[in-house]
Amino acid sequence: MVRCKTRKRLVREGSLPPRLRAANQEWALDFANDTVESERAIRVLTLVEAIAVAGSALNADSFGSLDVKEHMVM
Repeated sequence: MVRCKTRKRLVREGSLPPRLRAANQEWALDFANDTVESERAIRVLTLVEAIAVAGSALNADSFGSLDVKEHMVM
């Protein structure tokens, strides 16, 4: 007879994160990869601010960390 160990479950203790009350308190970012017709690969960075979703940005250019920071300040 083979014994199976029970899985350990993650238990989170502590308080809830603070509520967002103003713009620029929380950002979400995502990278999307695709290939265009000429077989060139592109990578798109999507930035969305949690409260003012209208202030999102898409960047399909070559970018570094300073460029990402610049878009987040906009």
